Amino acid sequence: MTRVVALTGTPGVGKTTVAAWLGASHRSASLRWIEVQDMLPHSRRSAPRREPQRRVPVRVDLAHLAHLVRRHRHDGRDGTLLIIGHLSHLLPVQDVFLLRASPVALERRLARRGETERSRRENAEAERIDLILQEALALGRTVYEFDTTGKRPRTVAGWLRHALNGDLPPRHGVVDWLSTHPPHPEGARTGRRDASLFQTPKT
Repeated sequence: MTRVVALTGTPGVGKTTVAAWLGASHRSASLRWIEVQDMLPHSRRSAPRREPQRRVPVRVDLAHLAHLVRRHRHDGRDGTLLIIGHLSHLLPVQDVFLLRASPVALERRLARRGETERSRRENAEAERIDLILQEALALGRTVYEFDTTGKRPRTVAGWLRHALNGDLPPRHGVVDWLSTHPPHPEGARTGRRDASLFQTPKT
């Protein structure tokens, strides 16, 4: 049975870039991946591939995605399937690889991507309050947390490779942005998912 692992993190932490480095250094048929957006009904791709690509944000149906993940898990193939996306930890996965970045660094990265001020502020606040970590833990996921702040993608990919090989134990709580990064003075509407867009599937 396929081992299904989520590569998740707040938008802007570098999931796609790190996955590309991981694929370059972990050339094995046993490692496949698929991005969450490639699993959506509008996408022409629904099979795991070797090279992640950048996609635009869209509305998603987590129940539909969970069904696809279960199909991949029981497709009769051995190895590991890496699901990339900031919602991937909400799907029926065994382990969660969670990338973190300081809220300040995150806002800078999102600014370079052309994100709006509101988007930058809301994502930085979600990162500051550990939103994705809390969601993953609430679902009983095994979490491997990695701080990417100031780190090269190659270095982070190396950490993930060791975790995939069982050379690193699960861990979380490696950062504490609440104590080191005060909230944005204007605040942000974060801390909950829009129920009209997302429905957490059963594992």
